[in-house]
Parts: sequence; structure tokens; C-alpha cells
Amino acid sequence: QELELLIDGVHLDLTCERYATISDLERYCTLVASVVGRMCVRIFGFSDARALQHADRLGIALQLINILRDVREDAARGRIYLPHEDLRRFGIAGDDLLNGVTPLRWPDLVAFEAARARAHYHAGIRVTQLIPTQAAVCVRTMSGIYLRILERIEADPMSALRERTSLSAAGKLAVMARAWLQAV
Repeated sequence: QELELLIDGVHLDLTCERYATISDLERYCTLVASVVGRMCVRIFGFSDARALQHADRLGIALQLINILRDVREDAARGRIYLPHEDLRRFGIAGDDLLNGVTPLRWPDLVAFEAARARAHYHAGIRVTQLIPTQAAVCVRTMSGIYLRILERIEADPMSALRERTSLSAAGKLAVMARAWLQAV
């Protein structure tokens, strides 16, 4: 069933270029990210069924971070994943993003979306308490890399309109080392 849901999510990438509400976007995030997390948790094994709910929240968080990171690339493809209701709330026209115009209240929108992603992240990362240690280290490493990307975008909101934010190899190794230390 989860594989079929993932296919539905990928299909949305082919047919949907914009999302009206956060509910619509979170449904998409669930289909393309949360179901992957659920499948991984099933493979890892888990000690409590709440692990699946936490995996859902972590998947949404990581996909929201991915959306912030890829705003420029997505706009170049004619896609805007940020909810229309949020753009409107901050007085940002979708066409501005598509045309490379820098919206005046972009930093405010980024802060708003980052806070939403963080809320999902903090709820979702608890999955690592309910899966085996070695798997938890992997999840903490991957999600930690995304969290560092979010921190970089928050520190320079305009970066998402200029380039794809990423971490260096050294930055990724530092996240991995921290994940291993948390496990010990």
C-alpha cells in the first residue's frame, strides 16, 4: 500500500505545479516522503507503533526543507510548491517567483515556513527513540543534514532564490559524527 502511495505522490509531480493550502502540500509531502519513512521504519523494525506517526512527521519536515532549498530550481521548471495561501499571506505573487523577481517579504515567508518545518522535525525525530540504534544513527545523520540546510537558509533567506543550499563534505561528516555520539 505504501509503495502505491509513493507512486501517487510521484504522479502529483507530473500533474500538479502548485498547491493552494498547507493541507494540500502536507498531503503531497506525506505521499513522497512520509511513506518512504514508514517503509524504512518497517524495514528497521520498531518498538512502538508511534514510530510510524513520527516517521510521517519527519517525512513532512524533510520535504518542507527540501521545498525551501529548491525554490529557485522548482520555479525554473514552472513549479511552486509553497502553498498559495502562504504566499498570499506575505503578499508574494507566484509569478514573481517564476520570473526571478525577489519578493520584499521573502525573509518573512522563509521564517514562517522554517518554523513549520521545525515543528514537524521536532515531533518526527522522536522516531529515533523507537527504532534500533544503528538505524537511528542513519536517520539522525540524514535528518541532521537537512536541519543544517534549514539553518543555513534561515541565516540567509535570500540564498534559496540564488542557489541550492547544501553542506560541504566536512559539514556532513560533522553531522554524522554528532549522530554517532548521540547514540553512545
